Amino acid sequence: MREIKKFVCREDYPVAETGEGRYRGFLDGDVFCFRGLAYAKARRFHEPEPADPFDGIRNALDYGPVDPGMSFCVRGSVSEDNPLTERRLWYKGENSLNLNIWTRSFGTAEKKPVMVWMHGGGFAFGNTLDLQSYDGWEMCHSYDVVVVTVNHRLNMSGFLDLSEFGEQYAHSGILGMMDLVAALRWVQDNIEAFGGDPGNVTIYGQSGGGKKVTALMQMPAADGLYHKAIIQSGVMRAGTFCNHSARIARLLAKDLGLKGNNISRLEKMEYEELGAAVMKAIEAAGMNAMEVWAPAPDGREYIGNPMETGFRKETADIPLIVGSCLAEFDPVPAGDKKLWDADRKQALLLRRFGEHANAVETAFEDAYPWMDPAYASCVDLSVRPAVIDFLNRRKKEAAAPVYNYLFAYEAPLLGGQLLGHNGDLHFMFHNALYIPALWKADITARVQDEMAGAWAAFAKTGSPNGEGLPLWEEYEENTRMCMIFGDRTVQGKNHDRELMKVFHHF
Repeated sequence: MREIKKFVCREDYPVAETGEGRYRGFLDGDVFCFRGLAYAKARRFHEPEPADPFDGIRNALDYGPVDPGMSFCVRGSVSEDNPLTERRLWYKGENSLNLNIWTRSFGTAEKKPVMVWMHGGGFAFGNTLDLQSYDGWEMCHSYDVVVVTVNHRLNMSGFLDLSEFGEQYAHSGILGMMDLVAALRWVQDNIEAFGGDPGNVTIYGQSGGGKKVTALMQMPAADGLYHKAIIQSGVMRAGTFCNHSARIARLLAKDLGLKGNNISRLEKMEYEELGAAVMKAIEAAGMNAMEVWAPAPDGREYIGNPMETGFRKETADIPLIVGSCLAEFDPVPAGDKKLWDADRKQALLLRRFGEHANAVETAFEDAYPWMDPAYASCVDLSVRPAVIDFLNRRKKEAAAPVYNYLFAYEAPLLGGQLLGHNGDLHFMFHNALYIPALWKADITARVQDEMAGAWAAFAKTGSPNGEGLPLWEEYEENTRMCMIFGDRTVQGKNHDRELMKVFHHF
């Protein structure tokens, strides 16, 4: 656990020299922290440009503004009843192209591995400090890697496709992804000043962040800016995460009476006014604010979903870790987990699987013999099959190694709760012990050591194998080797193949 033994921030130390100017950070224990560094700037609906140079020393002591999102049209981002994913609020602004760095090697020439994190929230919401577990101090302190977390434009700012209204908006449907390319380019140009190795950069992300990692692999402009990738609960299935924003743009323009000669009015509108108009268009289209936004393929800057277009041959040498949570989006309501007698278990299974309940329970026990069979009622039926399809296609089209995992940790909350979507974040960031609802004696610390250690080892060498973890073998279609992290961490070999077959009924 974190103990601040020293905190240093002087006028002249620690000060980092970047291409734009000098930034003052602070030393927290043995980790140097720099927050809110501008990696680019951008006008609304236009491509990112290099950040403005500045004289003197600029403070990098606190986080920068985050994308406004469309929070005025959804419920607040404060966690309401979930102590497992505690959330934080921060101030918002359209000048959100900033990043944060944690490093133990500031002022040295050691060139440590760099891990660049893409936050979740689809392509619509989220930011680098939305979740408590996004803090990079523990990962940096424990494994001596340089951690970078990136903010960028989202939803209408990052993905509203206005390309039909003029060449000046040709890339408006992928601006959020172009921001991430700009951030990776900034890392290449500046990370040595923070003790990082620009020749050893791992991009990683969860949920929407995993989809951003996948999309970056389909962008020629990102080639050479990263060398390994980790996709957590974020692969894309064929036909999913299609970009609908060109349709929204047409509805928006019609409602506001805009055409090609005056479409630029959108650049000057008050953000809230624009957002309300966009929401009106989304509702008119019968959609919601989450499903609209995704990068718009143009065949050049962004090739498209690899499950539809294939993986670009230029990424064939990029090693991958790809995985998901055993529960993901199908957890049993917490109130149903208070009494785990035989009658309740059967009721839960029957409610979800009907006449197939016994077959599901038997297949689950074969796959996970150490777990309560009642958890068969909350097994994910969407992300896991998509991950398997993704892995199988990747193995056919690329030579680099691929590693698969499942996260299957039972939190003690309310008598036992199998963690779903976002649950793995606390562990792979080595922050699980800061979430009281996760504490289990002799288990929580071990699992976060295993996951975070594997992620760090992969960033260093391209293999997740290291001290304290069973041998993690590469994924192959015929063996489906899979590291299962949880109360028992084991490597499975075709462990859930029969379970997935049973699920084909649904």
